[in-house]
Amino acid sequence: MAHVTTTTAAGSKLYDVLIVGGGPAGLSMAVGLARQVYSALVLDSGEYRNARAEHMHTVPGFDHASPASFRDKIRRDLRERYASIEFRSATVTRLRKFEAPVALAGSSSSSSSSSSRPHQRSGVAANATDGSASDGKDTAATSGGKQKQWLFEATDAQGNVYTGRKLALGTGVRDVFPEEDVPGYGECWGRGIFHCMFCHGFEERGAESAGVLAGGIMASPEMLAHVTPMVKRLAHSVTVYTNGDEELAAATREKLRSSKIRFDTRRIARVAMAHPRHQHQEQQQQQQEQIHQQGDGSSSDAAAGSSSSSTAVTLYFADGTSATEGFVANHPAVEQRASDLVAGLGLQMGAAGEVRVRAGSMGYEAEGVDGCFVAGDMATPMRSVAKALEMGTFAAAGMVAAMNAELDARDEL
Repeated sequence: MAHVTTTTAAGSKLYDVLIVGGGPAGLSMAVGLARQVYSALVLDSGEYRNARAEHMHTVPGFDHASPASFRDKIRRDLRERYASIEFRSATVTRLRKFEAPVALAGSSSSSSSSSSRPHQRSGVAANATDGSASDGKDTAATSGGKQKQWLFEATDAQGNVYTGRKLALGTGVRDVFPEEDVPGYGECWGRGIFHCMFCHGFEERGAESAGVLAGGIMASPEMLAHVTPMVKRLAHSVTVYTNGDEELAAATREKLRSSKIRFDTRRIARVAMAHPRHQHQEQQQQQQEQIHQQGDGSSSDAAAGSSSSSTAVTLYFADGTSATEGFVANHPAVEQRASDLVAGLGLQMGAAGEVRVRAGSMGYEAEGVDGCFVAGDMATPMRSVAKALEMGTFAAAGMVAAMNAELDARDEL
């Protein structure tokens, strides 16, 4: 059946899906929806967790590519091949789920041919309720036999309002820097302090020494014992810094046997990049000249792999001493980037700060809010680009299955 254009009472387009978040999770959801000819609007704030990263890894075909070029490639593919997907640069400030008569919701899926003009708050739906979540299904009969449907509404910072039948969230998380406990951490984050040895670490291989900083997600003996051997693979020696926690050092030491792993329990006063950024640029140029002067273009593994001159971090201790490491591993605590939106919808949270998905549901449907699907860092403790792509793909599959079933029930497939 050919899809027809559907608009709201205010004349703006009614999308099949509103996607909030333009990172890997949101973009992969858009791809899946496009493949089944459903319309979607991607609302992208332009804020990304890996904004400081110059390169990304563990995504085949994009190894050592910039995250920006990766996102640009997906957006370009969608624009060139799939007319049902639209994009808008916007920061969403409010989300809600509301009941609307079928006359407003429309009986068929919207097509990509209609205008994407947003509407203002007034006149969206006279029968809209302010409840953001409901136990009701997406289509329900109300008193008098009049059919109503549940729709989702997103409002951006400029007051523009967008409407969709389903809601897809890929808003991610934000790293919470421990500036009170470790002053200077934020300046070193992503430059000399790295949270994942798969995401970044190989580039520093051959470092004379590296540090592991206890804290954040890496605050237990188990996590420290898990991460430290990965750091050791990339450095000749490793020191685990527990910032005054003697018990944590002792418990972690019992789990590791390597003589090349040391422990330091001194209290940390602050951390800083060992070399200012302008010095790093000069050192890079000198290193390239040295490699060129070898004549055959070859270099040692340490010279080719380790950029410790640029990633080196100095830890200054409360006793007045200091230590410099080629790089430092630590994973800070995280929080929902769109915590106000998550709370406003009434989404349920898991133990690791992730949005919980409904047990047994197909495609990562959020627990407690029918028709809302979540993917990526916001909905899993295993946060990576590859995981976000996987979750986004299956979230799209879940939305497609739900919408196909609803159309089939009305004989409108």
